[in-house]
Amino acid sequence: MKQVDIASIGAMLLNVPYPFSNLGIGHPAFGKTDNLKEVAADIRDNIEQVHVYIEAYCQETGADWCDFELDSFKTDLTEIDNDDGRSDM
Repeated sequence: MKQVDIASIGAMLLNVPYPFSNLGIGHPAFGKTDNLKEVAADIRDNIEQVHVYIEAYCQETGADWCDFELDSFKTDLTEIDNDDGRSDM
C-alpha cells in the first residue's frame, strides 16, 4: 500500500460515516470484519460518499467535466450493484 487514508480507515474501524469531504478509499485490510460481503459493502458505502461529494462539488462549481464524469460514475456504480459476484472467466 503506497498511501494510507487515515480518515477512510478510521471510519471503517470505528463504524462511523465517512467524512463528507474525504476523497480517499479505505483499504479492506482495515475492515472491521473478515466477512467479505460486509467489507465490500463498507467499500461500496465509501465509494458512494465520494460520489455524493463529487455531485455537490459539481453543483457548486459547474465544472466542464462534471456531466461526463458523473454519468460515468453512475454507470460504474450500477454495474457494481448489479454484479452478483460471478466472473465471466
